Amino acid sequence: MTKMKISLTVGLFILFHATLTADAQPGFVSIDCGGAEAGYTDEAGIDWVPDGDYVYNGTVANVSGAASRTFQTLRYFPGGQEKFCYGLGPLDVSSRYLVRASFLYGSYDAATAFPSFRLSLDTSPWATITIVDASTVYTEEFIAVATGTNFTVCLYRGTTGNPFISTLELRPLAAAMYSVPYLDISFLRRTVRINFGALSDQPLRFPDDPTDRIWVSDRVYPLQDPAPQTTNISTTRDIIVNTTDRPPVKVMQTAVVGGPTGLSYRLNLADYPASCYAVIYFAEIQELGANQSRAFFFRTNIEDQRFDGVVLNLARDVGVFEAFEPGYYNATLPNLVTFQLLEDNSSTLPPLMNAMEIYQIMPIVPGTFPDDVTALSTFKLQLPPEEVVGDPCLPEPWDFLTCNSESPPRVSSIKLSSRNLTGSIPANVGGMTGLVDLWLDNNQLTGSIPDFGQLTRLQTLHLQNNQLSGEFPSSLGGLQSLTEIFVENNSLSGTVPASLLEKGGVLIRADGNLNLCASLSCAESSDKDLNLAAMVGGIVGGVVVLAFALLAFFFWRKLRKRTTKDRHEASRLPFQEQPSFVSSELVSSTDNPVHPGEGARLFHLAELQEATENFSREIGSGGFGPVYYGRLGDGEEIAVKVLSASSNQGAREFYNEVNLLSRVHHRNLVILFGYCLDLKERMLIYEYMHKGSLRDHIYGPLSKEEPFDWITRLNIALDAAKGLEYLHSGCCPSIIHRDVKSSNILINESLSAKVADFGLSKLTSEGVTAVSTVVRGTVGYLDPEYYISQQLTTKSDVFSFGVVLLELISGREPILVSNRSDPDSNIVNWARNLLQRGNVQSMVDPTLESSYRMDSMWKLVELAISSVDQQGKNRPTMNQIVLELTEIIRMERPNNTFASASITDSFPTLSSARSTSMSPSMDYDTSSEIPASGRLSESFDSLTVR
Repeated sequence: MTKMKISLTVGLFILFHATLTADAQPGFVSIDCGGAEAGYTDEAGIDWVPDGDYVYNGTVANVSGAASRTFQTLRYFPGGQEKFCYGLGPLDVSSRYLVRASFLYGSYDAATAFPSFRLSLDTSPWATITIVDASTVYTEEFIAVATGTNFTVCLYRGTTGNPFISTLELRPLAAAMYSVPYLDISFLRRTVRINFGALSDQPLRFPDDPTDRIWVSDRVYPLQDPAPQTTNISTTRDIIVNTTDRPPVKVMQTAVVGGPTGLSYRLNLADYPASCYAVIYFAEIQELGANQSRAFFFRTNIEDQRFDGVVLNLARDVGVFEAFEPGYYNATLPNLVTFQLLEDNSSTLPPLMNAMEIYQIMPIVPGTFPDDVTALSTFKLQLPPEEVVGDPCLPEPWDFLTCNSESPPRVSSIKLSSRNLTGSIPANVGGMTGLVDLWLDNNQLTGSIPDFGQLTRLQTLHLQNNQLSGEFPSSLGGLQSLTEIFVENNSLSGTVPASLLEKGGVLIRADGNLNLCASLSCAESSDKDLNLAAMVGGIVGGVVVLAFALLAFFFWRKLRKRTTKDRHEASRLPFQEQPSFVSSELVSSTDNPVHPGEGARLFHLAELQEATENFSREIGSGGFGPVYYGRLGDGEEIAVKVLSASSNQGAREFYNEVNLLSRVHHRNLVILFGYCLDLKERMLIYEYMHKGSLRDHIYGPLSKEEPFDWITRLNIALDAAKGLEYLHSGCCPSIIHRDVKSSNILINESLSAKVADFGLSKLTSEGVTAVSTVVRGTVGYLDPEYYISQQLTTKSDVFSFGVVLLELISGREPILVSNRSDPDSNIVNWARNLLQRGNVQSMVDPTLESSYRMDSMWKLVELAISSVDQQGKNRPTMNQIVLELTEIIRMERPNNTFASASITDSFPTLSSARSTSMSPSMDYDTSSEIPASGRLSESFDSLTVR
């Protein structure tokens, strides 16, 4: 079972656009389905528009007895079509939205059976709407991230009646709200949203909730088995609401308070068991006397009870009149959930609760195979728009298509007979390799028949009664599955291949093509002509091949003589160790030789002495040894890292780095020009990176004279993340860096960043995600899970990179050596504690002043905290980090093309490397990372900060 995580991140609520007044509706889209042409404003101040611009078909009906104007009309969809869709937008890509659809049947059609139909979001099933009471409003909501400029909300026929809809609403959410890490692969379907201690039966929504969520009163929600003697309390005092999901103040001003046995309920959740996102909202809304305290703990019947028994004292741990939002990112709830809030022995007051939300996690289903979608686009332009809305295959195919069950689905049948199609048959139909049936007969199609040689599953091809011309395609002769070819009444020419005519079980109709011969005699004659042409072509081709072979042999002989001469000269060099070019594996012991790939050059010691002016300019030093500046004869600047005699790292790291960097190449990995083995000296020669390391500029020697601004820090973080992403995902098997830190991220003159120092890197085995190895790394960056288990994974690099992100945000070192006894000396603990107190601003490097947007800063803090999660499985991948950083940069500079640049876009030419440091294996004190007790205030490291 996916383990639950209490989320406590306290963030800054970002207003939706530049301004937001009490009655503003930034980005709201409110559609009255079937409404009159002119829009209107309802009693809450929400502007409603008719749905004519959002849907292509359907019929309008009136609903009698509806109390609200928004439910006095509906749109229903009669007829034989299966799918009816609304396009909902425009959307800002990567932003989060709440979408709500409502249905009031009202027996508008006087049918004897109530309707039941289905609902989808884009390609993914959303809900089934089954009406059991004609006078009840049924509401469905989801929260999702926009991947395009609109959502497609579709209705599908079900078991009875016609699909219908009353209202459809779109509400943008602030950047921090519902920021769960899996919204790129799923969406959230609302199950429960309850306002406890509500003052009336009426739901609370806009304008009291600026996002227009509907908070149902606990007076009307069907809660089961409440504990006896519970009471309601309320206040008119303002409530500080700085939590992530931003419950409205009016919701937090009321609460239900437990009786002598505490506070308990049962919830009956439809469509469960299921994975869910759930939060409970608390706020102490009473002034407590000197001898009063309210402390309580949680009990539930769900399997994962890690946080059952954790004691919460709101006044002490959060503050009075301040909201608090613990919850589960991903927990599996049963159909019947029981939960209790029980009074702690230290408490004088019973527990309370203000509100609750539960969302079912719904997987996003991949859409139709992209090549098929592209091929269908030409046909789509000629068909009525109501027939081609939404995805071609999912959740239901267009009426003229059949799709297979592959993932993603492929189109298996196209039947567009007699549809007045014009133009040529799109060539990319030949790439729809799932096709079994293609019927385009009785249209006005022109041009030639495309090459269908890839359609190995094709069984029936109906192209009769068109205006097709050109030769009958020979590629059809190789399709073994064909059983029907109808091409009569066109203007085709040539011959039908003999392989089709001789094959049994194939029905061919080709009459009405004056220049097309469909007899075996024509086909055999054509085959003889082809054979003769092939013979002549073979002779000519043979002569050409022979000529090339002779030229290749001549150059090979010349190259072999030159190589032999070079090897003879190399054998006389006074090196203690001769490189052996044997294996492509990373070395694992000190007696392995260097096995460089292409591009790793062997330098002579004399050449390096000349380039470095006899090693006169030291530019840095680290665990490996000193680093010297040099310039080669061709003007290339270099950094020469020399393995010192006292180095703890030795030959193994030297060989490891040579073998890895000579084979792995990426614009965001430092370039290794070569190496030197001369007597007892071992040297690595890198490109020279003029701006030093990231550490130098955020709190090192260059932080005062050359500090990096916010956007520069973000771009550097993105560059480094791309380098690590390549190691993890672009190499097979994956490579784990194992020593990611700010001093190993180097910067060139163009302020582009590269990851350096691969002496500790490890290859995984293909198909294996973890490497069992002795713990190595640098204190402050070391993954605690790796330290405990000695199982190294790519998520260990993610933890280290999360520490680097915290360095970028704060401008402070990972470990404050001067005060190691203080838990806040560790940057991870320090950052979590600041978030717990809601003091995000204090985390930001003062030198940044106001050069950043708060929403992008908040998003980066969230990314960093998720990256340093205690458990590796809960951390993002480097691929997800790259996407998040790209989005953060886009938020800072919406018009910045770099933020959306492809990884293949051109970058400035990079030159050379500066000093790095590498620490040997060190002990890592994890005592500050492990909760000391069950009390909430002492167990924040076990919780996900929100």
